[in-house]
Amino acid sequence: MTEPTESAREPRATILVVDDDDGVRRISRRMLERSGYHVLEAATGPEALDVAASHEGAIDLMVVDVLMPGMTGNQASHHLRDLRPGVPILCISGHPENEVVRYGIAGHGTAFLQKPFTFEQLAGAVQALIGAH
Repeated sequence: MTEPTESAREPRATILVVDDDDGVRRISRRMLERSGYHVLEAATGPEALDVAASHEGAIDLMVVDVLMPGMTGNQASHHLRDLRPGVPILCISGHPENEVVRYGIAGHGTAFLQKPFTFEQLAGAVQALIGAH
């Protein structure tokens, strides 16, 4: 019996990627799918909440840009946790962590990853958060 191919395996987890930058969102999706995750996408905080409310399965992690127009990543993550308590959050930003802390990213089940990030950095941060949950 042979090992199933990557595409034949069930995804290990479902990740919601929220970023107003189409390029970052698309690349993040590819990186995560390459690691075997099922990925949901949203360009804004309100769109992310709609996706989370309508998705029938579990959401195991939210990867969210800290600074987005209209609704910050922190606001979106708080609302998401109202819909889906306990979901870990990976905050991403092109701004240094010490500058984005004032937006309230600190908290249980929350981590920070500086943009631009490599495949290995994203995969490691995601694995650490999902594995700890």
